[in-house]
Amino acid sequence: MPTPTLQKAGNSTDRDDWNIVRDVFVAETDAAAREWALRSTAATFWGKTLKLAETAGWTSYLKADPNDDSVVDHEWLVGNHFLVGSPSTVIEKLHAMHDTVGGFGGILMSKYDSQLTEDVRAERRSLELFQSEVMPGFSELVPDGS
Repeated sequence: MPTPTLQKAGNSTDRDDWNIVRDVFVAETDAAAREWALRSTAATFWGKTLKLAETAGWTSYLKADPNDDSVVDHEWLVGNHFLVGSPSTVIEKLHAMHDTVGGFGGILMSKYDSQLTEDVRAERRSLELFQSEVMPGFSELVPDGS
């Protein structure tokens, strides 16, 4: 359904054309995914980025509840904003996000370069799990089923 602004401009939108961007960390267990997300290269990136976001007053935009007074730090992002967990947990989070925002056509995964062999292996495994186990679990939500 078009927003009032789009309608006024004579335009429409199709949620199937929208993509959502998220950091995605998939591992065999929720605990392993969370541990990796908290110590990965992304932790360094977000540690620096959140300082800038807080200075600009942008961290409140990451929260679903505007009355939420919790501090937005990397640990908060891992628990509340990123898609982190086992394949079944990430599938549940994708379904919940899809319901919350009213649908979307695709997920774009934020990824970070790392020279650490451990991160590269974890990243590769995460992508394998996303492809083989997560994608089939939410393919009915995307427009063309793929």
